[in-house]
Amino acid sequence: MRRRGGMIAGIFVASGIGILSAMTTLAVLASVADSSSHVVVTTPLEVGGLVSALGVALAATFLVGRDANGHLAIALTLAPKRWMLHIARAAAFAITGTAVCVVVAVTATVAGSAVAGATGAGWGAVGVMLVGVAAGSLVLFAFGIGTLVRSPGVGVLVLAGLLVVLPLALALVGAMLPAPLASVAEVVADSTPTALFLEAIAVSTVPNEGFVGVASGQLGLAAWAVAATALAGVVFGRRDA
Repeated sequence: MRRRGGMIAGIFVASGIGILSAMTTLAVLASVADSSSHVVVTTPLEVGGLVSALGVALAATFLVGRDANGHLAIALTLAPKRWMLHIARAAAFAITGTAVCVVVAVTATVAGSAVAGATGAGWGAVGVMLVGVAAGSLVLFAFGIGTLVRSPGVGVLVLAGLLVVLPLALALVGAMLPAPLASVAEVVADSTPTALFLEAIAVSTVPNEGFVGVASGQLGLAAWAVAATALAGVVFGRRDA
């Protein structure tokens, strides 16, 4: 995945736009916020983590869909046990997503800590761990979607719809519904993978609200990842490569 023909281009693009987003957010906060506040570190970290995770997830879905057209048949000659191959591929994508987003989060933390000092660095370290775990789950979810769809273009469109279009659509629909139905739409929107990812990495809220929110976000996102990967494994085991 790290070599030519794998995800190397997607890795560089995702990490690049993640770091750029984090540095842009830091520049804005440094000019308007208290330089000693932890948000100077945690907010750029969250923005960079989200952007880089979405980038890696889209790249992963594209690669999985592309490999479904012939590459898996070759892989199965080397690893005939489909469940083992499925687990190995899933783990490789999850580890890659975690590694890329940790690099982005560490970069944001180091840069933010230069402005905010030791207090920001402590919360940044927590944020790096949260981003790493959440990114692994999001990319694992993307892997499951790509395995189910088996088409690079369609897989990217489906994933973009689930991660971006669906939460926005639910928010717009909820704003037009009566209060009881709007609350239902809000709950559904908050349960989508992107909303759970944002909650899972929201280290800026921890000093005031504790770890309950980020824990529920991590668990919810992990549930999506496990469900998508398990369903993809069942389908992968039953159809032709």
